[in-house]
Amino acid sequence: MWQLYPKRVCFSHFDGDLYSSIMDSFEIIYPRLENGGVIVVDDYNFIETPGVKKACKEFLKNKIGYSYTEHGKLIYVHSDKPLI
Repeated sequence: MWQLYPKRVCFSHFDGDLYSSIMDSFEIIYPRLENGGVIVVDDYNFIETPGVKKACKEFLKNKIGYSYTEHGKLIYVHSDKPLI
């Protein structure tokens, strides 16, 4: 199944609504994120989908080389390394 995904990703949008779907998405996409790449996670601050925020916080807790910006119900996770 992993062969179906590109080796490098510069942009991804997660709209899984559940803890498990967001965690699965991070596990697959985050290691493939290019320098300067962006992941947008939908429903991050949406009261009806608390698992989304929980998954983001847990997954990103010990990661380095990234930053994130909360914007309404979205979170933008981006690599801090500039594009080359």
